[in-house]
Amino acid sequence: MISVKEVAGYFLVKSEPGTKREITHLKLQKLVYYSQGYYLALNKGEPMFKEKLQAWVHGPVCPMLYYEFRLYDDRAIPPLTKESLIEDLYKKVLDSVWKVYGKFDGIELERLTHEETPWIKARKGAPAWKASNDEISIESMQEYFSRKLCGGN
Repeated sequence: MISVKEVAGYFLVKSEPGTKREITHLKLQKLVYYSQGYYLALNKGEPMFKEKLQAWVHGPVCPMLYYEFRLYDDRAIPPLTKESLIEDLYKKVLDSVWKVYGKFDGIELERLTHEETPWIKARKGAPAWKASNDEISIESMQEYFSRKLCGGN
């Protein structure tokens, strides 16, 4: 298992300021969510990181990362220059997530997560604009992303 900070750091090395591949706080949260989801699906429910994700208004959020990066608001987070040492098992998932989702901005990723079962289920019918700290369950992410990998929705 790795930490959510290591996941965030891995993506921040890949950030390309001034392009669609720059990373804002909103985008970082969604990349972390997708990484956890796909890792769960590929590893029979074993999480990539232990930190919890919650179903906030703007999509899935790891509160610890929120408090660390909130000062950037909607501006790009400065990229890191040094990649952390992460095992290949994790890198493969992170690289795949970056390849698929790195081209989207945070707003586009927010829209996608609002259409996905784990976020919807965690919101328990609450309107999208209503604040929530409800946890997105590991089980719902594993189920959803397993189906997605098999070509389902």
